[in-house]
Order: sequence, then structure tokens, then C-alpha cells
Amino acid sequence: MRLAIVVRRFSDRGGIESNVLALARHLVAKKHHVQIVCQRVEGEAARVDAEIVHVGAPGVLGETARLFWFARNAAREVARLDPDVSYTASHAHGVSVARRNFPQKSSSHAADADT
Repeated sequence: MRLAIVVRRFSDRGGIESNVLALARHLVAKKHHVQIVCQRVEGEAARVDAEIVHVGAPGVLGETARLFWFARNAAREVARLDPDVSYTASHAHGVSVARRNFPQKSSSHAADADT
């Protein structure tokens, strides 16, 4: 299965970043094709056998503008990649958990993926 995960900073430091790193490692170990859409990669995250898709932001922007810029362009990258499942741990409109070509489960388990 092809999965895209969106996170601004793919790293082994920080709460959500550590969770995303653990998720990516688990999915790669299960032989899934994992694509990380991010602004930067730091530390141990650089050693994960996942495809890294960099979405940079111009340095001249303020923090709010960089967040908006990343969210918009990360969503565009995910659309271009056309994964089976996408997940965002950052702000990226229209990316949250999305399933394609899979039978629907009951609403309480719709986000569960077989791994």
C-alpha cells in the first residue's frame, strides 16, 4: 500500500514528530511504500527507508505565512502523489485520513487501516 504522511518537521524530537517517526518505521517494516511530505528532516528520521518529499517555504515569510504556504503546498503534493492513504500530523487542508479503493468500514473504524 502507498501511504503519504504530512508533517512539517520529520524528526525524532518532539511529541507528534516522534509519533510520526514511529508510525513511518512501523509501516516501512510492514513493507508499505511510505512517502513523508515535510519541510525538513532531522536526526534519526533521516535513516528511515521512506521516500522524502520536501516542501520548502520561502524564508522571507513570517511564521503564519509559512504555515499557510506549507499547508497549501503539502496538500498539492499529496494530490500529485495520489497515495492509497494519506495522513496529516500538520495543517494541510484536505489531507487528513483519506481512503481510496478500499471497502468502507463502520464509521467508528473508518480510519483503521489493516497493517
